[in-house]
Amino acid sequence: MTESKLLRNRRTKKGREVDIVIEGTQAGHQFVISIECVDYGRRATIEWVERMAAKHQDLPTDKLILVSNAAFTQDALQEAEGRGIETVTFQTVEKGQANDRLFGSLDKLMIKDFCLTPSKVTILVPAYVGLPREAVVAVPDNTFFNDAGEPLTSALAVVRGIFGSDGVRRYILEHANSEHVRFVLEQDLPKTETGTAVLYMQKLEPLMMRPATSIRIEGDCVINASPIALKRGVLGQLVIAWGETTIRGESVLMVATENQLGITNMTFMPVPADNKQLLPKGDPSRGTGHGKKCRRSRPD
Repeated sequence: MTESKLLRNRRTKKGREVDIVIEGTQAGHQFVISIECVDYGRRATIEWVERMAAKHQDLPTDKLILVSNAAFTQDALQEAEGRGIETVTFQTVEKGQANDRLFGSLDKLMIKDFCLTPSKVTILVPAYVGLPREAVVAVPDNTFFNDAGEPLTSALAVVRGIFGSDGVRRYILEHANSEHVRFVLEQDLPKTETGTAVLYMQKLEPLMMRPATSIRIEGDCVINASPIALKRGVLGQLVIAWGETTIRGESVLMVATENQLGITNMTFMPVPADNKQLLPKGDPSRGTGHGKKCRRSRPD
């Protein structure tokens, strides 16, 4: 999905701006859905429908959807239906009217995000074939092998995988707060069904493979909680809640939707620097080297 995309007119070869363009492939065929929006403060007219139909006649639009903040006149609806154009009305609603099932009676959400910057990674290697237990400080390009000595992955990839796991994310979001500035994360490394190690580290003297059983990651962390004042609306059969906040100096728009089947979705997107509003047009609110991991959460 692309906002304010230029589609090329097949006849003039010039680009025409379309409010929203959705492109995809179905049954091996590419398709283009174009969405045009209007906010007149009054119902959209048949003249606007005719203008949009003429505009898209020579554009590569397979399906045209027209969205109005104030519904459509009866003539406009009949004209759109006759041309195979779908019409959708966006309506803002007050809390409790239509979509409390998204966030109940909440007026705002607290969006928690975190940023982890590792400074030290230690791999625990247990006592093995006469060699003592050892804690090995890893660097990003350290290689993990299988028991046959074949390279599998890097220390950097393992750290990134741990940071991206649902378990780590849930733990940080449930237990961390803005007062935390350091973190220590200890985790067992994967094993086979029989309990033997999956990852091995290579010892050069004597040359051999030693099982790696656990990892300890230390570093700095930044935990932020940002409030989002909720607004609500209905778009066709979708109920919508949205709001804008600032996370680490970046303006971010949160949009949550629920369709008629009860399927919910939440999206975070940056607000363009020129303050061009993404949703909706008539809304008054627009006006040391192991890798850093920053995550934006769902709301508490």
